[in-house]
Amino acid sequence: MAKLPLAGIRVADFSWVWAGPYCTLQLAHLGAEVIRIETKTRPCVTRMLPPWPDGVPGTLNRSGYFNQYNQGKKSLSLNFNHPEASEVAWRLIKSSDIVANNFSASVMDNMGFGYEAIRAVKPDVIMISLLGYGDTGPYREYLALGPTQVPNSGLSALTGYEGWPPMHAGFSYPDPNAGIHGAFAVMAALHHRNKTGEGQFIDMSQWECTMDLLAEGILDYTMNGREPRRIGNRDPQMSPHGIFKCLDLPEKIANVTIDQWVAIACADDADMGVADPTVSILVIKESDTGEREIAFPLSELPECPAPIPRPERQMQLGDDLVRLPHR
Repeated sequence: MAKLPLAGIRVADFSWVWAGPYCTLQLAHLGAEVIRIETKTRPCVTRMLPPWPDGVPGTLNRSGYFNQYNQGKKSLSLNFNHPEASEVAWRLIKSSDIVANNFSASVMDNMGFGYEAIRAVKPDVIMISLLGYGDTGPYREYLALGPTQVPNSGLSALTGYEGWPPMHAGFSYPDPNAGIHGAFAVMAALHHRNKTGEGQFIDMSQWECTMDLLAEGILDYTMNGREPRRIGNRDPQMSPHGIFKCLDLPEKIANVTIDQWVAIACADDADMGVADPTVSILVIKESDTGEREIAFPLSELPECPAPIPRPERQMQLGDDLVRLPHR
């Protein structure tokens, strides 16, 4: 078996919840020995989140959420109420190449494991801090959650339908996005250390990383002075591009009609040529709002805009596709 890129690299992982563990997960996948420092007096919250095997909660080791983002790692449980725990942690740190954390500001310093303290005994150490709002600046002391960083970054301003207020993006992008950025930064720091022998401190703000997802909107405002508008499932270059109504399921579940939808995205006329021949997409040009897309069965395609008629086809579900004859 080929040697993995980070084989022989050890990570002392003080992180928890999502952003930090997602960073060190990438390092573990690349072959690093990642050792998570935990404590039973305050377990990582993800150890207590579903899903669980058979849907039954149990011990702290049964959470699918925790195991998803900590696969390939080792764990060391320490109770820092005892002085011996700090001694064990220091032995681990001195034998590690990387120290990671995403605690609130000053926590690592208060525990005695701040960057300056670690660098004093291990000058070539690489330490990465994935705080919500960074280790410096006016917001460093603020506690951070993904759902609060999404609107703070501006992502919510671009999320939603035309004419609607800003909406949550439906996913806490700052956490895993910072984790990926952090893993890349650690790789760059390792490359730098290999060339120079120097370690470094990486200040990886989850908030700032999220702004990287808004490149088009930021450039549009910077270069054109134009606030990007919310366009729902539309696309600036492709049309039709959206989610369109299909027939509901014939049977009800718990006396509720189950709506069915299908996603359609066509980059050009050639794509439209391979679309379902029983459905047509009428693209209406509107001077004030750009393009509006309405899906019609061909048999009911109007000559001018009209209320959307009842769709004539039911969308196939995943298990329907598995049962197709060609499978």
